[in-house]
Amino acid sequence: MNTLKVNIADLAQLLGQEHTGELGIFHIEGNTVRFPSTQTEIQPFVTIHHNCDMDEKQTANKGYKRWAIRIPEDYVTLGTKARKAHSQVLKNTSNES
Repeated sequence: MNTLKVNIADLAQLLGQEHTGELGIFHIEGNTVRFPSTQTEIQPFVTIHHNCDMDEKQTANKGYKRWAIRIPEDYVTLGTKARKAHSQVLKNTSNES
């Protein structure tokens, strides 16, 4: 049996969540509208959980691979709509020699 431990404080800070399409492309947005107005500073990052090149048994035994990408401060704006989009290209290189 696998047990997943989740840090509840991290989930409370979740700004957005998406799943990729078949090609691995995704678009994600988040805002702090549900946070107290006194909380004015955030340090956003995107965590990618993936199981590329893993079968169901490997995923069950090892779990997902994870990458975390810090979003630069100049992409954080006041309000619910971003004024600037951050683009990141990630490539799965596990099959390349």
